[in-house]
Amino acid sequence: ALLAEAHAWMGEHDTVIALAEQVLEACSPSERSFWDVLGPLAFVCAERADVDRFEALVMRMLDAFEESDPTRSLIAVARVGAQGLGLGAAHANAGLAELFDRLSQVASLSEPRDQAIVHRYRAELALSQDDLQGHMRGFVASTHAFWSAGMERSAVNMAGNAGYGYILLGRYEDAHELLLAARRQAETRGVAILADYCDHHLAMALHGMGRLDEALARQRSATRVFAERGVARIEGHGRINVAQVLLELGRPEEALAEVDRVVALAETSVPSLSA
Repeated sequence: ALLAEAHAWMGEHDTVIALAEQVLEACSPSERSFWDVLGPLAFVCAERADVDRFEALVMRMLDAFEESDPTRSLIAVARVGAQGLGLGAAHANAGLAELFDRLSQVASLSEPRDQAIVHRYRAELALSQDDLQGHMRGFVASTHAFWSAGMERSAVNMAGNAGYGYILLGRYEDAHELLLAARRQAETRGVAILADYCDHHLAMALHGMGRLDEALARQRSATRVFAERGVARIEGHGRINVAQVLLELGRPEEALAEVDRVVALAETSVPSLSA
């Protein structure tokens, strides 16, 4: 499970899947490794927009949670649920939210790491319900809890997510400042995948600030990275952002070319992009 976690941070999806399948085959739901490997596997599902694999993962969790300690199960549900909310797997996500509420009544969250993971899931749930203030509160609380737990990479990741929250609130300058700081931290710690996500969101902040040429350059660069990594969901959203900036720059033909690529991704990889 620890190896799967490490490879997830490095963006090595195939290795994560192989390791996760080995662990799930070898371990029973009464063992910690069974639950710990679900988070990295769910991350890969989200990165690849692999709804089928994600739904199968959730069904396995729903069938197995009674065989495990409730706190361990709750943390796994929170980790998996935070990844799934952007996938559009409505039935699976509803099952996870219901199980989360049930386990929250009996689990004990004494460790900062556990508190951080739960705060993060609640932040994502708030966003899915259009509660932007709750979304921000959750990410700020998660960031602080991860720092308290000494989990620096996760804290930087949450800071980047909080920057995206500022974008949703229209606070583009605050987003820009926070995302730049998070990106520097990610680079310092050698976590390229976090720096790439920061670039994706920094482009959105620059767009909101009216710095269109900078936004275009940064978004194209970030989108190219996600395309090379095979992260179709983020590539698609990046191309949508590029198209919007190009339209504002008076370059409709280039914008249309980006939209055509998004349509192709929606047809082959990420159906939710068609919305």
